[in-house]
Amino acid sequence: MILIKGHILGRELIKIQDRINPRTLKRSKRQTLKKKKPDSFSKNNQCKTKGCTNRPRKGGHCRQHGGGVINYGTCRTEGCPKRPLKGGHCREHGGTSSRKRCKTEGCSKYSLKGGNCRRHGGIYADKTCKTEGCSKWPIKNGRCRQHGGVRTRQICKTDGCNKCPLKNGHCMRHGGIRTRQKCKTEDCSRKPLKGGHCSQHVDIYYLLNM
Repeated sequence: MILIKGHILGRELIKIQDRINPRTLKRSKRQTLKKKKPDSFSKNNQCKTKGCTNRPRKGGHCRQHGGGVINYGTCRTEGCPKRPLKGGHCREHGGTSSRKRCKTEGCSKYSLKGGNCRRHGGIYADKTCKTEGCSKWPIKNGRCRQHGGVRTRQICKTDGCNKCPLKNGHCMRHGGIRTRQKCKTEDCSRKPLKGGHCSQHVDIYYLLNM
């Protein structure tokens, strides 16, 4: 049994004889320090629906009671709850999207620049491959990959190596060096933290400059 002297309440000395685990004692202290969360939000920050204590969203109601939902309306056709498109009707009842369709007959795909879809000659931008009849995106020298376009990519200076180079023009295998910041302390190659020093030398730096 462990004897622990208690606190003086009034003029009496309270003695507690019990086996206490220090871990449980720490937990109890933490629980007392923690603030109790309120069971519900304040009245000004509650759903407008009577008897509902959920957090309100846009419109003053919670999500369960229709808050935060954008009302796009419904199709003009009676009994149809679908979202309307251009013209007030859904797609099923004749509504049309603001995006134009391909000019080719029987094609319902969206059109690109030129009025046609990609399959029927539509293009994404002004630049296209120089080859006649090709609407693909050009790479270097104005042509797509299929018609001789080549991507410009630097390669290692070592003959026969096509890997990406590092700082000095060579890949890591052939002596390339990665560009990385180092600690300001001399002869230290560790990665620096905020302030320019690594975790090992940051405390020493602040002690010397206090």
